[in-house]
Amino acid sequence: MMHQSMNARMIEMILLLFATICVIRGMPISECDRILHRASQNSTTEVASPFEVNECLAEANASKTNCTFHINDCETPCPFGYQIDGDGCPYENCSCAPEGMFEGDIKFDLEDIPFMRRVYDPAASDGKADGAANDRPIWNADRVGGRVKIGYELGTGLPYKTRSVIMEAIGRFSRSTCIDFFPKTNQPNYIVFIGQSGCWSFVGRRGGAQLISIGPRCERTGIVQHELLHALGFWHEQSRPDRDEYVDILFKNVRKERLHNFKKRTEIDSLGSEYDKKSIMHYDGYAFSSNSRPTILDKATGKVLVAQTDDLSKSDLYQLNRMYECEEELAKMHSWTEWQVWSACSKTCGTGARSRVRKCMRDHVQVAEIDCNGESRQSENCSTTTCEDAWEFWQSWSTCSATCGRGHQWRRRTCRHGQNCDGRNLQVRFCNTDDCMKAFFSDSVVLPIKCAGDVVLTDSNNDGKDDVLCFGNNGSMEIYETNHDSPFAHKLWEGMVEKCGGECHSGDFDGDGYEDILCVDRVTGSLHVTAGKGGSYTSTPIWSGSLGTFCKDGVIQSAYADDDKRKDIVCLHEDGGISAMVHAQ
Repeated sequence: MMHQSMNARMIEMILLLFATICVIRGMPISECDRILHRASQNSTTEVASPFEVNECLAEANASKTNCTFHINDCETPCPFGYQIDGDGCPYENCSCAPEGMFEGDIKFDLEDIPFMRRVYDPAASDGKADGAANDRPIWNADRVGGRVKIGYELGTGLPYKTRSVIMEAIGRFSRSTCIDFFPKTNQPNYIVFIGQSGCWSFVGRRGGAQLISIGPRCERTGIVQHELLHALGFWHEQSRPDRDEYVDILFKNVRKERLHNFKKRTEIDSLGSEYDKKSIMHYDGYAFSSNSRPTILDKATGKVLVAQTDDLSKSDLYQLNRMYECEEELAKMHSWTEWQVWSACSKTCGTGARSRVRKCMRDHVQVAEIDCNGESRQSENCSTTTCEDAWEFWQSWSTCSATCGRGHQWRRRTCRHGQNCDGRNLQVRFCNTDDCMKAFFSDSVVLPIKCAGDVVLTDSNNDGKDDVLCFGNNGSMEIYETNHDSPFAHKLWEGMVEKCGGECHSGDFDGDGYEDILCVDRVTGSLHVTAGKGGSYTSTPIWSGSLGTFCKDGVIQSAYADDDKRKDIVCLHEDGGISAMVHAQ
């Protein structure tokens, strides 16, 4: 008898439990009770999302209303939901909503619909969308000291708890971004926090007083941050066009009248961030379920997606700082790897160089070096042992630069250890000096070079072809070399050198194998030599001297007057005499 009584009571409890979880318009009563209960508590382990709170508040209102017509009876789809009356019941003509709520907590009106159709309708789309959309205004107009300033106002009648979570939320933005919220003074555009039913916000800056609702059951810091992100320009993460690569949407479990909440945007600029399943802007795995079964699965695990609504994720912060150009905050989000090992020394003796590198990373992904403070490469000298003084054999002579009419050819040799060898590493000689039997010049070409000062033709980089050294009046120099078949068409180098106020002559005056420049100023009687460095020249002279009485009445040229492999200064006097200024031994 006792056994029969216990069975009867068990059956009664099962029936009662079944009645409790029966579905009213798709949302189980017990689930909504749980959601609204935890939304009203201070639990830190379970935080309801804004769209969960809004759905359950709508269910609670609907349970009090006896609607004679249901959205499930509508056949014509509405991209952003159906129009409802004051009791929350749809019109029998199934008209589309001109305003209302989209994706659970995004407020919209007629002003927003054309833009939303462009973003979500492939046929109407012609642009990208950020985590917010590119053509949606954001709050970056008012900057002070690199920080974005946004005014806000707390609506009258907001409870103390609501005010507290709002202040905590805006404080988190100030600590992690360059965005500061401050009490409104005379700003034309500002945010007004109100306490209407539900949690909602418009997307982007609309202009004027822009409302954000933090109603009863929405008083959570994470919910306030979520709604502020909408106002700052962000949409929901799962509406990204690449979401199907990361999650599966189980449309069979989604309520018919909420299918539009899972539309994808047509295109996105993710601001360098991967899809973020832990974004505070992501739906939970049971969002808008019609049967208490999952609506979103994690593709990587095959399990129900578990969203978080506590705080902005690293990716949320990164996108927000990128969108609002918070340079200092971005730098703090990045870090260098450890330095890699040093490279091998460039020389086995003498003074060589070695280097090492490191990478700029964010969340284990390499990003641009500019995002990290500091340098990505270090260099230092290495190997200081003495090298033997010995040249390798001369290489073979190069092909003559001309077949007749006198060309040039050269050959090189290498110091066995790269340095400390006396003498030159380059030899040049004339070749094919016989006159050509017929004219071989093409038509003249006007070169795209205009020099304000002197012009010198010399092989500055030892490539066997003369270059144009173009001097400016202010001491500047530009070097133009022949590029393929275009004479003197490529600018090889430009820089500042000692101003050459008179005659300019080229020659290897220091014996290093590169053509230097001798400047002769007959007005001041001064001389100086600027050293060539293989395609460039030093900014200061390597030698300066006085002309004195040397060659006042003659022509100055450069020539090898002795055998020290350094060009000397030679004067051809008007009377036929020759004198030379040679290097000191």
